[in-house]
Amino acid sequence: MTRRKRIKTPRPPEATWRTARLYEADLYNVRWPVCGCRLVWAVVGRKWVRLCTPITNIKWRMRRSEWDATPTLQKGA
Repeated sequence: MTRRKRIKTPRPPEATWRTARLYEADLYNVRWPVCGCRLVWAVVGRKWVRLCTPITNIKWRMRRSEWDATPTLQKGA
């Protein structure tokens, strides 16, 4: 039986992303640049949530209320 290798999801290199956590999120809104079930790095603030996709480094932000309404699952980083 062979073991699967775990895919690395690199954190963005900028200093603002050092506190980011990896989430699996269901993003289904036409205003966001990506859609579907995605792994995203997120920095959750008081009013805004900054998001970044791991491989393509697409970055955007959304309101905290939208993030709270989005189904998410925190992954180990």
